[in-house]
Amino acid sequence: MRFTLATLALASMAEAHLTLWHPSLFGFNWPDVGDAVVQHYQLNTPVNPARGMDNLTVDEWFGHNMRNCTPAKDAFLELETGKTVTFEIGCNRAHTTYRPPEWSYTTKPLLEYCCPDRGPLHTANNYGTPYNKLNVSLFGGTALAIAYESDPYKVKPEDMVVISVNYTSPWFRLVDYQIPPSLPRCPKGGCICTWNWIHTRMNREGYGSEIYNTMYKCKVTGKTSKFSFIPNPAPPEQDCAGNPDNCTPGPKQPMYMFQKDGNNLPDPEPHSETATYVSRFADGAQLDVVVGAAAHTGPSVALSVTVAISVLLFCTI
Repeated sequence: MRFTLATLALASMAEAHLTLWHPSLFGFNWPDVGDAVVQHYQLNTPVNPARGMDNLTVDEWFGHNMRNCTPAKDAFLELETGKTVTFEIGCNRAHTTYRPPEWSYTTKPLLEYCCPDRGPLHTANNYGTPYNKLNVSLFGGTALAIAYESDPYKVKPEDMVVISVNYTSPWFRLVDYQIPPSLPRCPKGGCICTWNWIHTRMNREGYGSEIYNTMYKCKVTGKTSKFSFIPNPAPPEQDCAGNPDNCTPGPKQPMYMFQKDGNNLPDPEPHSETATYVSRFADGAQLDVVVGAAAHTGPSVALSVTVAISVLLFCTI
């Protein structure tokens, strides 16, 4: 299955997968992305994964193939430096606070977890388990990444830098991400961010050769430094599960696997565990992504080359 208008329209009737929901999401109100009046609350179009069996190209999987589904002009995912920011993960927009405004919180309370049932979370952990009893190794973890470019057509997967990881997600609807201090300020039009997830496998979690990658307009707020830089990120090649000090040092790209092209890590063997954000990154803010001007010797991730976009979903602007 490819990310096409027909297949995604059919998928929007089901609740099979999930993403981080925010008005800054590319495709947030698909297909009427520029319409403030017509709102699609029962929406899960952006949640489908990029599966290995779909043989997707970069243009088809990066940003969920929704780079032309631009969010509202004033919608930004705000990342305050040195702070913890809270967002919402869900199988459907209607499961978040972005649901129909007439819904009563008494008769239709918000979910504690991302989805009504845990199947879409692809984990062997069980609902109702006390937080301190959850098995972190059974979560894939999720990651926020940033690129210092405001034009989604100019951003490439290798421009993205992971700035925060949450080991115990996706699980609860509300998810926290710790933002590193002294991040550079975004350009005038803002930055581009992505939300990334690769779930574990080998524990009956369901189809395991897939990644989740959705795109947002974002901006860095709080205390920033004009003397700080983020060097070009490297693929997270080192497995450091249980010992974050052994992770690939410095800025790292999100993990891209299982696709026709654009991968930065080799696919694992069919009957073996896969790399996850728990096994390749430290939990929380990625404190080694920012360096001072004096230590900056290479080009910044803000330098991008235009990418040719060949396949895009139709959105009504």
